[in-house]
Amino acid sequence: MMANFENFLWWIFIIFTLTCGGFCIEAHYRYKNKDGIDNEHKFSNKYKYFGQPVYDKQNKIHGYELLLREYNHHTNKWQLPRNVVDFPLSKIVSTIQEINPQLKDIANLSLNMTVSQITDFRAEYFFTWVLGTTNIKQLVIELDANDIRRANIFKRKEMVDYRMKLATQLVANKKRHSA
Repeated sequence: MMANFENFLWWIFIIFTLTCGGFCIEAHYRYKNKDGIDNEHKFSNKYKYFGQPVYDKQNKIHGYELLLREYNHHTNKWQLPRNVVDFPLSKIVSTIQEINPQLKDIANLSLNMTVSQITDFRAEYFFTWVLGTTNIKQLVIELDANDIRRANIFKRKEMVDYRMKLATQLVANKKRHSA
């Protein structure tokens, strides 16, 4: 009787271990093959962020706004993008690195972002990086209202959670720079 029970538990252990291993392999495969925010091959020539200065009333640069633009091959001009869902955060990083020397005495930085970018699991690290490598006092995230309306309830909740985390990080960043 005890041998049968031990044999039963052994088979439960084997099945559980194989199932968990299968889930891990599937998760790894899905991550490696997903089209998403870190998959840049579709975006390298078609989209670009441009840094645009924002001036105050005294005509001094008060901040920068990063504007996403799509290249139109027919008109050979940059235009507002259409239907951009998954744009890589690394493109924003490279633009911030380009304009970072100009951000030395800048009060704020505005980023036009998508719901997919905000809710990507790497977004928190991205915001931490932005706040840690620049001297900005205010980080403004701009989202398209239509993009928010199209987002499901789970994505909207994630955006609210990130908003709270960002507010906390920004307060900590201000304290660090004022000390």
